Amino acid sequence: MSDEFKFTWERMNLCFPEWKRDMTEVKFNNYFPKSPDFSGEQVSFAYKKEYGVQMFLNQTIPVWIKETSKEECVMIERMYLDLSYKLYNETVMELDGSFKIIEGWRQFIAKHDGNKWIGNLSDHLDFKNEGKLITLGDYYKFYINSDYKNNSPTDILHKIQKLPADSLNEKWKKYAELTENISKGINKDNSNEITGSSLAECISNADEIYKFASELKELKF
Repeated sequence: MSDEFKFTWERMNLCFPEWKRDMTEVKFNNYFPKSPDFSGEQVSFAYKKEYGVQMFLNQTIPVWIKETSKEECVMIERMYLDLSYKLYNETVMELDGSFKIIEGWRQFIAKHDGNKWIGNLSDHLDFKNEGKLITLGDYYKFYINSDYKNNSPTDILHKIQKLPADSLNEKWKKYAELTENISKGINKDNSNEITGSSLAECISNADEIYKFASELKELKF
């Protein structure tokens, strides 16, 4: 089956437990039920009881099918639900394989301590599925609410990407390797993106970049 017709998710939101700190448990459960909600053209569920996941599917049931015979409509809806459930299970398996990384990111999630913002990473992440490539918007910021031009690890990496390869020492060559898995935002209002061939690989590539974030922040150009 070609990527164009493969039944999968198109966009995915992953909300950390910190995202729900200002809402009631009931409200969180309405957004992300304990048992997956397959209604509409998305799948929403609570992952590990505290994380919220919302997948927007790339395939829909055309209106004209819903206007055909009841038997045909029921059959197609059943197939759509089965495919959604299969996709849900596959996604949970990928998240399980990446859970140690995701949990590790919680130590630098941005939050307000009563006086100022501390931390670097947004409490929710947005992934996109572009067929053969999964992308993660880079919402890791060195300075919260700042217009500083080198305000994320990927901002620094894009500068390194432009340097001649033969001018780099061993440490900078390691930084240059990280640039293979990033893409530049279209304009200042678009975040840079970290890429991977799968959800798990995308998360792993982001983790490799974030491990070097403190070093990248100190680099001078």
